[in-house]
Amino acid sequence: MFRKVAIEAQNSYYSEMFNSKTNSIKKLWENLNTVCSFKKKEQLEMWLTSYQVVAKWLLSLEKYAMNLILTFQVLATYYRMS
Repeated sequence: MFRKVAIEAQNSYYSEMFNSKTNSIKKLWENLNTVCSFKKKEQLEMWLTSYQVVAKWLLSLEKYAMNLILTFQVLATYYRMS
């Protein structure tokens, strides 16, 4: 499950990173250089950013699930009362 979520978040991250509608040409080249760089520091920063994106995505998924549970609880209470 985590692997699937991580892959989806990584795809989303790279799609945003190379989105030509939101990034300038200069920024696109910088991002490409960061991804293709063989320098360890930049690779580490890239992986940390990827994991931060996954963490944010998981937190938003958790919030959505909690809201859904609360909605079901409210509906169950409403239908028990009527």
